[in-house]
Amino acid sequence: MKKNLQYAIDICASKPNEAYKKAEEIYQEFSQIDDLFSLNEAKMVMAHAGQFLGLYSLSYQLAHDCLVYFENENAEYHIGYVLNTLGFIYNYFDDHQSRLEVNIKSLELRKKTGDIDGYSRSLNNTGDTYIQLGEYEKALPFLSECLSKTPEENVRMHCVANSNIGEALYHLNEFSASRKHFDICLKLSDSIAFHPITFNCQLFIGMIYLKINDFPNAKLFFEEAEKTVIQLVDANEERAQLHKQLGNYYKQTENFKEAIYHFQEFYHLEQAIKTAKQQKEIKNIQHAVEINELQSQKNSLEVLVRERTSKLENTLKELSAQELLNRKTLNSARNAIIVFDEEGVISDFNPSAGKLLEAKLGKNISDYLFFKDHFVFQQVLSHLFSPETSDQLKFEFEMYHTRAGNELILDVSFTQVEDNNKKKGISFINDITIQVLADKDRKKELETEITINYFAQSLFKANSVDEVLWGLAKDCISRLEFVDCVIYIIDEASNLLVQKAAHGPKNPIDFDIHKPITIPVGN
Repeated sequence: MKKNLQYAIDICASKPNEAYKKAEEIYQEFSQIDDLFSLNEAKMVMAHAGQFLGLYSLSYQLAHDCLVYFENENAEYHIGYVLNTLGFIYNYFDDHQSRLEVNIKSLELRKKTGDIDGYSRSLNNTGDTYIQLGEYEKALPFLSECLSKTPEENVRMHCVANSNIGEALYHLNEFSASRKHFDICLKLSDSIAFHPITFNCQLFIGMIYLKINDFPNAKLFFEEAEKTVIQLVDANEERAQLHKQLGNYYKQTENFKEAIYHFQEFYHLEQAIKTAKQQKEIKNIQHAVEINELQSQKNSLEVLVRERTSKLENTLKELSAQELLNRKTLNSARNAIIVFDEEGVISDFNPSAGKLLEAKLGKNISDYLFFKDHFVFQQVLSHLFSPETSDQLKFEFEMYHTRAGNELILDVSFTQVEDNNKKKGISFINDITIQVLADKDRKKELETEITINYFAQSLFKANSVDEVLWGLAKDCISRLEFVDCVIYIIDEASNLLVQKAAHGPKNPIDFDIHKPITIPVGN
């Protein structure tokens, strides 16, 4: 392997940006000459550095491409390295079973090829995967061998392996042995300012002391962990776990006020983490689709896109149904309530109505609530107070209210009751503005993705460049509701930009361009 490429491999974890850029430069260099092996080596390093930068789909594609090449070349060292990269990608998407499979394959190859550094890393990754799967006893042999195979100068790997062993032993209730490994890890991590591992050690040592009811020492290590977590980036999960353990500490020491505070902080952070995981799950779905796309031929991919489009269209329909269901199950105690007569005049309302609508007695309810079609309101009142109306009659609508120049979207239901032989109308009102706008944004995102899939599907049927360009202009651009689009290509022979497809004023009929023009390159 070239010296500068080996350097990029060595700094992937610590300086992924630099490693990716270095590998990309080498890739460009070898793309100019007939050296496919070196070209795929550069891809291999770009894939590994890329997953540290969060470029998971790109990393998978690069890893998949060079893995096929290296398997054909029977390059076992390189296959082991790429499989290790795939393990990192599967770990990000919480697919630990797939991660275990590629880690074990990587482990066998790295042992066979004598790649000591790679072998020790695969040992640690395999042990960590067993921890994530809850199989702590299976994790220990791999992690112990990792320690024995890792050179002393590789302090970072010793930190990680000791931390993982400590965690596995903790879950096996072997607190004394667990503490020894965390003590070693803490000393090593402090020496290289490895803050995430330092925090993990401090937290687990505090948890060990909490398990054995040594409360002063537990508090001491939790306080140290509080200082360390400040130095971490994107540390919601770490802060959540710290608040959870502090809550347990204060609960066990019967300081319930502090315990409640920390548990509340834990639950707030858990909500943020849950939202992030939902986004991660979306990425996971997209990632899985991309993997299938990479591994499928043209015909099977076309079927996959159609199925995905159909699924998204069904999701759009389900959103509307779910929105209605959510509204009906809202906690009525928090709703605004207005009582009115058959003319719509307000005779009573609760404090929530006063706060939400600034309602006043004697005013007409239509002064505060309105439909886009104002005639509907009179029809509602007419049906509601009709002599033939059933006591069980109930209407539910999406209505609007203007406050301080802003329009609120309201979920409003109307019903009526009889009081002293006189009918009264009752309206239950809830502000759903944020929910509706959020759902509209979600629908718009899904509709955009359907459009993109529709265009992707149409490309499979294209037999020429012209068909692709007209498909883009007429199908994709129009479905995205843009009003004007002209696509040019460069005529290399004449050095001109030539209009080849259009949507809007330049395309009045069929596949014709109105008064086509050319533009010299550079103008």
